[in-house]
Amino acid sequence: MNTTAERLLTFKSKVPSKWRENALLRLNNQEERKKARKLAMKILNYIDDIGMSSHSFAERLGIDYETLLPILKGHTLPSEDLSKKINALLML
Repeated sequence: MNTTAERLLTFKSKVPSKWRENALLRLNNQEERKKARKLAMKILNYIDDIGMSSHSFAERLGIDYETLLPILKGHTLPSEDLSKKINALLML
């Protein structure tokens, strides 16, 4: 008769687990998302303070509204070039 430990070994995966790498990626992603949300709040406060629509802000940046939308939602950080344009408009 097999012991419990021997029976459990039959369920062992043949592919090594990447849980540690995945956990580190999630931690890094959390920091990036936090930065993205902070930037989104700065942009939203700016356009609200001056009474501008988000569509107009996108036009000033020279991008489509669809490109700006994930940034405004805090889902992504802008590219380096776009970040420079945003910082110039926000005067950061």
